[in-house]
Amino acid sequence: MEIEDQSKLPDIFNRADDADFHHMEEECYLSTGAGDFAEFIAKLFGTEIYFYRKSNTQTHEFMHTLVGTFVSKMEPIKKE
Repeated sequence: MEIEDQSKLPDIFNRADDADFHHMEEECYLSTGAGDFAEFIAKLFGTEIYFYRKSNTQTHEFMHTLVGTFVSKMEPIKKE
């Protein structure tokens, strides 16, 4: 499929010129693998989630691409 006028496409995935633009920002807790949890700020940029220690930081700790990721509903994990 070829799109003749690409300027009419929504610009949600190609925003490299605007580093502050993101679709969502939420606090989350991720398992450290040692039975503990660490707090992160997750920011969604197009099809990628970037994880930061603080919201106002420019450098991310790590990222995860959502391409090929399928999410199913699961029960919350409660830390004792």
